Amino acid sequence: MGGISFYDPLYDYVTFEEAASGSTRSFFNMGYRDIDAPKQILPFLSTLEVNRLAFLRQSNLSFLIYPSSTHTRFAHAIGCCYLGFLSATKISIIEEHDESSDNETQMILNDWLQGKGLKEEYLLALLLHDVGHFAFSHVMESNICLWAALGFQLKHEDVAKEFLCGEGLAAEAFRNKNASFDNCYNYIADIFSSNSEIDCNVISYLIRGNLDDIKEFDSKKRVELMMLHELTSGLLDLDRIDHYRRDSYFSGLKFASNLNFSIILSGLTIRYNDSGHQIQLSNEAIGHALTLLHSKERLIHDCFENPSNIALEVMLCQAFNLFMFGNRHCESNGKPIMASDEQKKKAIDLLLCTDEELLIRLEAGDPLARQIIYQIRNRDPYTFLGKFIWTKGNIEERTLRKKIINKAGVNMDCLALKIAKGFNGKPNFSKEWLDLEELHDMEGRKLELHPEYSQQIKYFQEAQRNTAKFFWVFTSSNDALVTKKIKKAVADII
Repeated sequence: MGGISFYDPLYDYVTFEEAASGSTRSFFNMGYRDIDAPKQILPFLSTLEVNRLAFLRQSNLSFLIYPSSTHTRFAHAIGCCYLGFLSATKISIIEEHDESSDNETQMILNDWLQGKGLKEEYLLALLLHDVGHFAFSHVMESNICLWAALGFQLKHEDVAKEFLCGEGLAAEAFRNKNASFDNCYNYIADIFSSNSEIDCNVISYLIRGNLDDIKEFDSKKRVELMMLHELTSGLLDLDRIDHYRRDSYFSGLKFASNLNFSIILSGLTIRYNDSGHQIQLSNEAIGHALTLLHSKERLIHDCFENPSNIALEVMLCQAFNLFMFGNRHCESNGKPIMASDEQKKKAIDLLLCTDEELLIRLEAGDPLARQIIYQIRNRDPYTFLGKFIWTKGNIEERTLRKKIINKAGVNMDCLALKIAKGFNGKPNFSKEWLDLEELHDMEGRKLELHPEYSQQIKYFQEAQRNTAKFFWVFTSSNDALVTKKIKKAVADII
């Protein structure tokens, strides 16, 4: 009997096994045994796209600040798939057949998935949800100057869709990158092509939440998939549970590493009918779910918004831009650069590098890029000058940067900015906070109206609104006078 096993500090021992008969007993762990699955899951673990995840750190560059934070996207993918199998034995599904509570069907998630023929799609969405990540995970997705120069923006979920289907700029670039080994290892799309029983459009929807992926289905099927999407990329999805626990554990902050996730899963019920769905939590699960969101807040504040961490991310983006266009801000004579088709292909190829491969490639290019990478390798971030809030309406990062430079009278290369999500235009609020209004207790009462929890939920929602216009200021200069001028300029402008 073939199989693959992994040790994991969060879940002990994780094993994917292939039954001798040729069907797949996809998973066995800690006494939880899955019913034999008729469709193959095991082969996806050895694809080029999944193996690449073993060389992508999940927490960007934070390992340079928190030395143990070297965990990978691959470990996270395995953890999410584990939670998928566990959730199938814990979560309850209630299907209402009409408005009467006496006319409904209740079952565990595993039976519901089996009955709908969606079990493998559900598990594979959890396993494959991060295959589209770029080097150093989210860093390059926030490289505003780069995406402006390219004229489009790729998100990792969209790259995942391309990998699943085997079509698109990213899929083509990845195949070109691995052309020498085409006969040695499989691509994800190749496995889907040889197994028509697994619907990659369903998996794509469960990862991206884009209804275009399931537009061919009838309304009842779409409602069912929208419900299932809550567990793969929703408010209390399994991705977040593993993500917060894993980041917390390996960063050493330990806010969520001991979270009793089993109580959340056991206390979670999804009730649905032809018109929609509702997430309900037991009294025992509510407190743990809110603890999960508190842990998320602390991780953001103490880890991902650590000024040194942000500085290193900004530096990596600048090195990338220098390598691509010879300018930190993707500008030429003060005007934005528009990338050629050849440059677009080159950028995608770079983005699909592994972490170390990207650093090596950038070191071999522009001398200034090489210098920045040298600073990153030596854990020498730009100097942090402060975190500020912009209150004077909408403004682009490029315009804000020029305002500060002109006011300070310093060289453009001395200044580096990082703006919060939603800084421009309509705020891009994070669903972790605002979608809390979609949570209910077991009686169907919204938690935001519950006297015990309304204040906590209001706090999360207001905290997110307050972060929409934050920006961080750094300088690459060691000159005290330059630092003083930039600080004064920012104070005068805001």
